[in-house]
Amino acid sequence: LGDENVQAYFQSFELDVTQARTLFRLLDLDESDDVDIDEFVEGCMRMRGQARSIDVHLLLYQNEKMVHRIQEFMQYVEEQLQKIGAEQSHHQ
Repeated sequence: LGDENVQAYFQSFELDVTQARTLFRLLDLDESDDVDIDEFVEGCMRMRGQARSIDVHLLLYQNEKMVHRIQEFMQYVEEQLQKIGAEQSHHQ
């Protein structure tokens, strides 16, 4: 990342070189800890320029949906654990 050619390449895609680790996590879609040239170029093209408003709102919507689902799951697990605890109390 200290290489001027690498920095120029990132700048040509309007990407911040200082966030390389995060960038490579985002590019490594198959979580192989390896980013091949196709993943790299496609990812850079996907992320170039400023985020569009609709993209940001879509992410916020998806995030809120996921938080809601996690909360429902946590409530379900808590209820099930309480039932298990109550059953164990009756057997003792």
